[in-house]
Amino acid sequence: MLELSLLIIGRTRSAVRRRNDLILENALLGHQRDMRLTLVLRYYLDLPFDEIGRVLKCSSQAAKSRTDRALAKLRVEIPEELGP
Repeated sequence: MLELSLLIIGRTRSAVRRRNDLILENALLGHQRDMRLTLVLRYYLDLPFDEIGRVLKCSSQAAKSRTDRALAKLRVEIPEELGP
């Protein structure tokens, strides 16, 4: 019984993650390439701002500003009630 419950919980979490990933992907696709690149470098590749600046050929402060602006735009489009 416990194994079945864990399996159901695992599948539910996987479905929620897939749904969240699709929502995020669709929101990102609606934005310019530079915005997508900035967010991917920061949040998917976990690069520090100085590395992002090198990739984007800007200062680390400019990379931080770009990332903050891109994230703010994305937050407007993504529902707050996204699952875990």
